[in-house]
Amino acid sequence: MSPFKSQTFFNSPIVIFIISSIVPLAIVLGDIYHGRIAFWFDPARDLLLGLHNLVSPTLIGQPSGIPGIFYGPYWIWLISLITLVSEDPRTVAFLLLTIPYFTIFPIFLYKISKQWGIFIFISLWLIFILNFTGYASQIWNVNYAPLFLSIAIYFGINSESYSNRKRMFYFFLTGLSIGLASNFHLSFGIPAILGFIVYFLINHMHMVETKKLSTTMSLYFFGVAFSFLPFFLFELRHNFIQTKIFLNALTNSVVYNTAVVGQTGMNDNEIFTYFFGRFSHLLGIRADFAMIFLILLLVVVVFRIILKKSQVSNIDRRLVVLILSISISLLLIFIFNRNPIWNYYFIGVEILFALFLGFAVHMLSIGKYVLIVFVCISLFARQNELRNLFTKNDFKVTDLGTQIHIVQTVFNDSETNFFYHAYNPAIYTYEYDYLFKWLGNNYSKKIVSDSPLVYLIIPKVNSSTEKDFINYKTSGQNYEQLNVIDFPDGTKVYKFKRTK
Repeated sequence: MSPFKSQTFFNSPIVIFIISSIVPLAIVLGDIYHGRIAFWFDPARDLLLGLHNLVSPTLIGQPSGIPGIFYGPYWIWLISLITLVSEDPRTVAFLLLTIPYFTIFPIFLYKISKQWGIFIFISLWLIFILNFTGYASQIWNVNYAPLFLSIAIYFGINSESYSNRKRMFYFFLTGLSIGLASNFHLSFGIPAILGFIVYFLINHMHMVETKKLSTTMSLYFFGVAFSFLPFFLFELRHNFIQTKIFLNALTNSVVYNTAVVGQTGMNDNEIFTYFFGRFSHLLGIRADFAMIFLILLLVVVVFRIILKKSQVSNIDRRLVVLILSISISLLLIFIFNRNPIWNYYFIGVEILFALFLGFAVHMLSIGKYVLIVFVCISLFARQNELRNLFTKNDFKVTDLGTQIHIVQTVFNDSETNFFYHAYNPAIYTYEYDYLFKWLGNNYSKKIVSDSPLVYLIIPKVNSSTEKDFINYKTSGQNYEQLNVIDFPDGTKVYKFKRTK
């Protein structure tokens, strides 16, 4: 049976959902079609890894923030499958992110929030997707964390709502889902795994049978371990090298209070700021206003529960306990971790705030009006994207569309085979490596390393950096400048011919 099944067509949640999704879907598809999505080091590297995986399958994914530790391979495997259909990054973004976020995610959001009514579900969906459209369009592995966290939360809070066999299967699926979230986003997933452990221990404190509790936890751990099966296979083949690096990092952080990464991340105040900043981002309002609203919401909900003006169902109680367990685990680990904490570590926290918002407003008589206000704010914030739906990319921003235009311009400008150098302060130029590789399939001209015709692609930088790069790659004594092409985003493409 479909989770959206209803007795009448126009009152059907799925029909209401489809209608409400027209605007956010149009925004996402417009951004993808016109190439208004970021294409930088990470997504380009991952696409290249996906192509390489078709030739030489891998058991690990891309590097994580700790040297020697890698993400799980699932992201690369998915990219590999999609590149069999198309190597166009826009198609990859649509199949890899847009479809899951407009199908799988709302299904599980509905399953979690259906006891609050269709209005709250649609409102939460719109508030989330309008303020986080990048999750459905930007090619980045960590953007899968909110998706799998939602799935894990559903199975986690419903693990005691069914018969024994189905209940045990839900424990396994909880572990599997949050384990997969960790494979896509280690920094968020590991604290979340611990948060679920705390939740299960709290939720099962009434169990006097040690055997029953151990069975519950064993199924959860088995689900987590199953999601890391490629990791274990890799470790067996490579003398547990990642495990040793992880234990070394953990020991340095906990015992010696030192980091294995020589960088400085957030301090404790910034960690709290970014954590609660996900709530302001979710609502589309200033951080101070969001904090005041959150405090008021907490006070009102607590007083209504104390005064018994609102009843809390068992499923809602479990949800609140789980939200608190994950939140506290994440904050404690981030605060006491000596390795640097970055802002993307908090991707996924907004799901916790969204679900708490739904729980809180359903207890208030004016809750629906509050949600209407935030939906309107979210829609108003996207007015520029709506106006630009049918406007071509003007190439004033260095996004995917601009980079595709630059590469196509180079191919069209060259008379013969050529070579190129792209400037990047990080040295690696994966974005242009991938685009030249993909778009080169449409041209007879090839990229040849010893070609006398050389193009230099230089983004907007200061003049001294630009001159140094030109002199380094095309010395004035050996090369003659033929042309320079300027692009609206500030990128310059120099055309040189080797004379000696």
